[in-house]
Amino acid sequence: MGAPAAASTYHATDGAAYEIFLGRWTRRLAPPLLDFAEFREDGPLLDVGCGTGSLAHAMAARWPARRVVGVVLQTLINSMKLFQ
Repeated sequence: MGAPAAASTYHATDGAAYEIFLGRWTRRLAPPLLDFAEFREDGPLLDVGCGTGSLAHAMAARWPARRVVGVVLQTLINSMKLFQ
């Protein structure tokens, strides 16, 4: 066995690091995901856990006349904590 792996310095709460870590991939994968998902051609679209916003941006580019809403999960979690 080798030496233990060093602890990661990546923090998901750091927007810039998150963009570098995932943004480049989500921008590339969003259009094929929309093809695969076969969304209806009308009605609003919801991106839950939108992260970098790549999927919501791809939705808006593909369907400019539709309403696109992105929800950040941390915002929902923080809101729920207020009611506990």
